[in-house]
Amino acid sequence: MLDKGELLAAGPAAEMLQEPSVRALLAFDRASLPAWPERLIQQSRPDPLIVLRNGTVRYGDITIFTGIDLTVRNGSHTLLTGHNGSGKSTLLGLLTGDHPQCYGNDLQLFGRTRGSGETIWELKSKMGIVTPALHRDHRVPGSALHIVLSGFFDTIGLYDSVEPSQTRHARRWLALVGLAGREDTPFKQLSYGEQRLALIARALVKQPLLLILDEPTQGLDDINRARVRYFLEHLAHQHHTTVLMASHRQDEFLALFTQHIELGKI
Repeated sequence: MLDKGELLAAGPAAEMLQEPSVRALLAFDRASLPAWPERLIQQSRPDPLIVLRNGTVRYGDITIFTGIDLTVRNGSHTLLTGHNGSGKSTLLGLLTGDHPQCYGNDLQLFGRTRGSGETIWELKSKMGIVTPALHRDHRVPGSALHIVLSGFFDTIGLYDSVEPSQTRHARRWLALVGLAGREDTPFKQLSYGEQRLALIARALVKQPLLLILDEPTQGLDDINRARVRYFLEHLAHQHHTTVLMASHRQDEFLALFTQHIELGKI
């Protein structure tokens, strides 16, 4: 099995075609995927989504990065790269509000200056976030469907009652990431790659203005990395959600990214 000149897997054809991940990848054809879900909640679309001027993070005498200017406009999918320790995850944490130094920077999110009275929940309602730490922290019980439904409430675990329309929506998102028929499978029984795909569906279920991905294929095998790449390319064609992704892998420098920021060279 080849993808863009890369050998993903090899073996007897009859055996390969019975592998669930291979079958899911072969079925990932934009022409045959379910229709893109309608937006359940209408949101205004400020532009730009992010403006960071002279972004700086320091711990005492140690500077992680400084002098970063970043503007992300609607539809301007942005790739963030850099060597380990260059501050990719720190920068994303600054933007999501999970880093305390976000208040000490000149930062605007969704048209509002950070620290001007908005709550973290107001910001997170406009974002979908997938990080390795989020994956590690998902130790709660529940099915794949429950995990995706929790994205409506930005919680780890599902603690709220859901509407039938939300359930239908979540099922469609599972189908879009190649997990149709796995809705009732306990999250912990999914393969590692399937868990990551379920978390991407969770991040997108509310159709956020911005999808933030921190090394989304970390820990995945070649086939599941290809599944994530295929889905991101499909997402970019929909013009609903803008992607901001950190990665160090050369094979993830996808054509959908119209802006490339390399930390350590700024």
